[in-house]
Amino acid sequence: MYIMVCNTTYPDKVVTDTNVLINIGHMHKFCSADRLHTDSSLFLALQWILLIISFVLISFGYGLYKPNIAPFGADQIRDAGPDQLQRFYLGFYFFTNVGSMAGISVGFMQTEKMTADIFFWSYVVLFSL
Repeated sequence: MYIMVCNTTYPDKVVTDTNVLINIGHMHKFCSADRLHTDSSLFLALQWILLIISFVLISFGYGLYKPNIAPFGADQIRDAGPDQLQRFYLGFYFFTNVGSMAGISVGFMQTEKMTADIFFWSYVVLFSL
């Protein structure tokens, strides 16, 4: 239902609904954390079920959110002209790539040789972007 509506009529509603779906997934993930440290097999099975449900909700939410955020931003500056629209898309995809590069570099820095300096500077790099 959302896929047919997402880019044409109500992109702001889809963005809002998918944010709710993502947040529900994150709440399920939080609830599946092992805070009681029990050995009950029923409790462990419930934790696994909640974790799988959270991953499914988060993946569906991001799968609907990511394709709609660029057209949603472009709709807000459509009347400004094609040059502004091109600048918006250039900036949007530039910062998307910078964010993915920062995540990859932080992961690389933390897995190669974990010292206190590398740990500190990896987070400085991540949060300075």
